[in-house]
This record gives sequence, C-alpha cells and structure tokens, in this order.
Amino acid sequence: MMSPRRPIPLVRRRLRLPAVSPVLAAAFRTALVMGWAGFAAAQEMPASEAAGSPNPNPLSAIDPASLTGFRDRPLFSPSRTRPPDPVTEPAPDVVEPPAEQPPEPVTLQLLGVIGSPDGVSALVRDESDDTRHVLRAGDSFRGWSVVSVDGQAMVLESDGETMRLPTFKPSEKGPEGDRPDGETELMPDLEGSGTTP
Repeated sequence: MMSPRRPIPLVRRRLRLPAVSPVLAAAFRTALVMGWAGFAAAQEMPASEAAGSPNPNPLSAIDPASLTGFRDRPLFSPSRTRPPDPVTEPAPDVVEPPAEQPPEPVTLQLLGVIGSPDGVSALVRDESDDTRHVLRAGDSFRGWSVVSVDGQAMVLESDGETMRLPTFKPSEKGPEGDRPDGETELMPDLEGSGTTP
C-alpha cells in the first residue's frame, strides 16, 4: 500500500540587504526632499509664469551677430575654413536689338496640297531661287507664318499683313468658250464654222 505523501517543508529564506552606509542613506534622503520641494514649488507657481515666454524657441533670444564663429569655422566643412564670399557679377549691358527689318516679299507659288495622316501640307516653289518647300500650318518661312493650309489655298501672315496663295490662280482673261451674254459654249468649234449647234 502506498504511504501517504508528506508535504515538502517550505524553506524560508530571509532577504538580507547589504549594509548601506549612513552617508549614502543621508544623501538619498536629501535628494528626495529637494526633489519634493522643487515639485511643490512648481505646483505653487502662478499661471502667468507657468505659461512661459511667448516664443517657445530658446535660441530666438540669441543675437545672430554673436554667432560669427559658426560662420567663420563651419562645423560640417572638412577644412573648417570660411567659404569664399560670393562674387557679384556686374549687370550685363543691355544691347538694343536692331530694328526689325520688314519681311522680304515672298514670291511663292502653291504647287499643290498634300494630305497625310499627320495633317495637310502645302508644296510651294520659291520663285526667287526656284527651290521647293513643304510647309504646314504653324511653320515659318522668311518671316511669314503659315496660318492655314486647305484644299483651296494657303494663308500666310506677317506683322498683321495676310497673304493668300490659291491652289489654282484664276486666269486673267476668260476662257475662249465664254460668250458676252454669259452662256458657256458646250462644245468647241472643231471645224471652224463659228456657229453653235
């Protein structure tokens, strides 16, 4: 049979504090009393003094002129020497631009209009040197800006002056088939009879 178990006896140990010197104990009490006195004094301070100064930045009271040491020997410069003063360059003389020459007269002939996915372009021939150019709306040519290009004309503008170049120039004299009464001859006279059918 089993014997009843006995409880294990509890061992009580007494906690022993090391001997504290009386001088250290006196210093601790003094610090505790002084801290309590400072706390009590802070509690009794009037509200106007507790609010503090209107500027919470304590460095704002320092005169910037007294901080020349920071400027003369910068902390983060490897040489700890003052950087050279910036060199001020004299203001450049203002040169008056020459008076604008009026744009030279353009002697262009509109040869055709080219339509592409990028937009409409005009093929022109410069009659002064017999060169061909492709111009689009917004391009510039000898002081003239291309305002628009469409199937019937190209419009150029310079200094408020507008020039329109038509795709086909109307002839100065009417076609031979025009009659004075305003009727157009439908069929030319092939045999020289001079009569209309």
